[in-house]
Amino acid sequence: RAAMAESCLLVLLSASVAGLSKSSWRTVLPGATFSAAPRHVVAPSRTHRGSALRRARCAGGGRSESRFARPGSSASSSLFLGSGAALLVVSRSSWACNAGRPNHGRVPRRAEGSDFAVIRFRIPGFDDLSQLPRVMVVFLIGLLVYNRVAYPPSPETESMRAFIEILAVVLAVLCWALPWAGGRLEEAARRQVSTRTNSRQAGVMQTLAISEELPMAARTEVAWASTVLLRSTNADGVAVWSGGRAVGTRGLLKQLRGSAGGGAAVLQGLDASWPVTSAELDGYCSSAAGLDAFPEGALPRAVLPGDTQSVVAKPLPGGGLLVLWSALPRAFERAADRRWVARMAAKLGGALHPEGAESRLAPGGAERCFDPALLLGGDASGSSESRDPFALYASEIRTSPIPFGLLGVCMVLYSRLSYLGMLYMGADTGETRADLVAGVLALVLLAQGSIWLSETPNTPELQDTSTWENVEELQRFGEDSAASRELEWVWDTLSACTRVSSMVVFWRGACMTQAGLARSATSGGIPPYIGALCEDVMKLGKGKYLAQLASYPSKVQFLEFLPEETRGLLLTPMRPAPNAPVGGIMILGVDSVRAVGNVDQAWIGALAEKLAVSLDQAEQR
Repeated sequence: RAAMAESCLLVLLSASVAGLSKSSWRTVLPGATFSAAPRHVVAPSRTHRGSALRRARCAGGGRSESRFARPGSSASSSLFLGSGAALLVVSRSSWACNAGRPNHGRVPRRAEGSDFAVIRFRIPGFDDLSQLPRVMVVFLIGLLVYNRVAYPPSPETESMRAFIEILAVVLAVLCWALPWAGGRLEEAARRQVSTRTNSRQAGVMQTLAISEELPMAARTEVAWASTVLLRSTNADGVAVWSGGRAVGTRGLLKQLRGSAGGGAAVLQGLDASWPVTSAELDGYCSSAAGLDAFPEGALPRAVLPGDTQSVVAKPLPGGGLLVLWSALPRAFERAADRRWVARMAAKLGGALHPEGAESRLAPGGAERCFDPALLLGGDASGSSESRDPFALYASEIRTSPIPFGLLGVCMVLYSRLSYLGMLYMGADTGETRADLVAGVLALVLLAQGSIWLSETPNTPELQDTSTWENVEELQRFGEDSAASRELEWVWDTLSACTRVSSMVVFWRGACMTQAGLARSATSGGIPPYIGALCEDVMKLGKGKYLAQLASYPSKVQFLEFLPEETRGLLLTPMRPAPNAPVGGIMILGVDSVRAVGNVDQAWIGALAEKLAVSLDQAEQR
C-alpha cells in the first residue's frame, strides 16, 4: 500500500509536468506600437541609451496598430498543476454581467466589457517556471539517493536496480541542461538589444571624448553616431580612428593614466594603446577567444574592459576604422546588426573625409569572422545571417529532447517487464521508486521537446519586388545640397538594412523626396500627399506601424502613390528637437508582412531624428 501511494504521487507529479506545464507563448512579431520622439543630434548621456528603444516599443501606453499572437518565441506565463502543491490565484474576480438586470442564478452567455476574471496557477515561490526542470531534478535525485540508502537492493535485483539508477542520473543531467538550452534557443530566435551596459568589470570608466581638431560638422556626426550605436546595439563602447589617430570614443574604457585631464587626455591614452596597422579591417568576433585572432594593433586591447567578449570593426570610406565592443557574448552575431554598423561607418567616413570620400558606399571586401568556434555550420565569408549553432541547428536542437525521452521511457518499460518475472520473490518498493524517478525525468524531456517544437517561430514570407507589376523606381532627392545628400544616405541605409521598399518624406508640408518603388503613372499613380492618417500621426507625435497593411481601411490613402503590393507601412513623425512641434513625416513602405522589428524601428526613429535636424538647418540657411 505504501508503494502504491508513492507511485500515485509520482505519477501525478509527472502528469503535471508532462501535460500541464506547457507555457502560454504569445509574441508580437515585428509590429508593435512605434513612437519616434526625436532628440538633438548630440544625444544625452550614456545612461539614457535605452530610451529610444523603449520609446520604439511603447509609445506612452498607446495601442499597437498590429497584433499577432501565435505559439512563438517569447514567453509570458506558464501553467502548472501539481499534486497538492499548486496555488489557485484569482485576479480581480469581478465577472462582467448584464448591468441592471437580475441574474436569477444563471451564468451569462457572454461577458460584456473588458474587466474579466483571470485564473492563474502558480507555484508559491517560483515565478520563473523556466527553472522548473532543475527543481524537479533536485527533488528526484534526492529521492533516488534516499531510496538507495533506505531500501538497498537484493542480490537478485542489484543489476537491474543499478541500470535504472544510472539511467535516471543520465536523464537528470539532460533535464538540468534544459533551461540553459531554452534560453539559448530564445536568444537565437529573437533579435534583441540590451538597454543597459553589459560590462561589470571593475576599474572601468564612462568616457566621451571627441577631437577638437575636427570641424564642427564632423564632431557633430561623431557625437550623433556614437550615441545611436550605443543605444541601438549591444555595444558597451565605441571608438573611431581616422587620419592616424583616435578622433572619438564613447562608452566604457579602462581607467587611463591622466584621464582626469579631460577628453584630450583620454584620446592621447587611446592613441598610445591603439597603433592601428590596417584601416581596411572588416570583421567581428563573438567570444573572448576570438579577440586574439584579430591582427596585431587592430583593436585597442589595452583599454578594453577585461570582460569584453564581442567586438566588431568596420572600415571607414576614405581611411579609418570604427570599433565597437561589448561584454555580452554574441553581441554582434546577427548580420542585420552589423549592417547597421557598416552604414554608420560609411556615414562617419563621409563626414571625416568630405573631400572625394563617398559616404554612401563602404569599402569593398569580405567580412571575416575571427571566432573559429562559431564556424560549425557557416563559412568565414560572413554570408550566413548567423553562425550561432543554436540558430543554424534550431530545429534539430528543439527535437533532441524527444528521442532521449522516448529512449528513457522504453528503458523503464523494459525494466518493468524484466521485473515481472521476479514477483514471486516479493515486491521490491525500491525498484519501483527508481523506475518512477527515471520515468518522470523521461516525461520531462518529452514535454520540453514538444513545447520547443510548438514554439518554433515562423519565418516571414519575404516578397520578391522584381515581380511586382505597375511599379516604377524613383530617386527624387531634390537639388544637390547637404539636405539632399542626407536624404539619399537615409534611403540607401534603409534599403540596405531593412525590408523598406519605398520612402516618402514630407517636411513643412512639402514633399522633399520620393525614393524606391512607386505606383506608375500609367496605372493610376499620383504624386504623394499627406492623408488623414498622416495628419493624425503628426498631430499626436507618435509613430504607427501597420504591419499588415491589407487589414487597414486607411491603406487607400497610400496605395495611390505606393505600389499596390505593399505589405506594410511605417509612419514616423519628424521634429528637430524633443519639445519642438512635429515638422514632417517619413512614410516607409515595406515589402513583407511584419518585416520590421523593434530594433529596426528604433534605428528608423534615430534616422528620423537626424533627418529632421538636417532639414531644419537647411531651412534656416
